[in-house]
Amino acid sequence: MRFNYKRLLLTMADQCISNEDLCKKAGVCGATLTKIKSKTGTFRPTTVGRIAQALGVTAEYLTEGT
Repeated sequence: MRFNYKRLLLTMADQCISNEDLCKKAGVCGATLTKIKSKTGTFRPTTVGRIAQALGVTAEYLTEGT
């Protein structure tokens, strides 16, 4: 799955959440978040789901429009 990079950043900004905080809340490593933000690679549905849940949005919201 591919992330909608803009939506991820906007959601993080709306919630004033840092990369480190998101990694902790979602249970993903910093390298994963770096890959997402650099727009490289595809990710497992579980990774997308963890990040969406940590941000309080749906996985569909973070992936649609990509």
